[in-house]
Amino acid sequence: MRIEEIPERTSAIAELNAMQAAMRLMLANLKEYKSYMPQHIVADVLSVDDRDASRESHNVRSPRSVQSIASRLSPSPRSRASSSDGRVEGWASVAANTNSIFALQLSTRKVSIAALNIVGFTDLARVQDDTELLDTHGDLALWLTNEVSALRGIVDTFSGDRFFVTFNASKMLMSHRPAAGRLGCTFPSECKEMGLTASAGLASGEAKVGNMGCATMRKFSFVSSLVPFVYALERHAA
Repeated sequence: MRIEEIPERTSAIAELNAMQAAMRLMLANLKEYKSYMPQHIVADVLSVDDRDASRESHNVRSPRSVQSIASRLSPSPRSRASSSDGRVEGWASVAANTNSIFALQLSTRKVSIAALNIVGFTDLARVQDDTELLDTHGDLALWLTNEVSALRGIVDTFSGDRFFVTFNASKMLMSHRPAAGRLGCTFPSECKEMGLTASAGLASGEAKVGNMGCATMRKFSFVSSLVPFVYALERHAA
């Protein structure tokens, strides 16, 4: 037998390492995806037939992580059952659920919002090195993301040194007013510790919230007179 005729064998350790790397990449992509999508939407999309999958896991001995992923990527046996007119309902029900989640629609609810600004950041950009400026902004953005997440809010958008935060808009939060008030206190304090000056405007009231846009561009947002009002408050505070 010649050397080129010997069948190649793949190391089991190499396969496990490849699976682990793929899993880490998938989790990193999911984390990035969740950062751009309202959390309740992500939860609805990823919770398809979780209860059926947990019942099946008692009969099929597979790793918990693999079983969880499989349950989310495919309909359960019960949902694959054919309807009376002969159509298979499994993926159709998943598609219908997803379409309803991302449909263009609005609802009215009470929200609290915060407009945050790093005062003098534009002047700082003229004298500070680009790398140092990015580090300063990144440190503050990371702190803000963690703080808002702990308060169960959402950093809706930011433009350079200005941040716009919502509470009880895309994530349900009964105590949205105290949460916004706390952020209005902690943000200037954190900026002061970093040698920066901050201003903040807070407002609470009724808003229309939901998916807005068109078929090719849509975003979870809201419409309210609170938006110009909160920016006016922030400018006055500065």
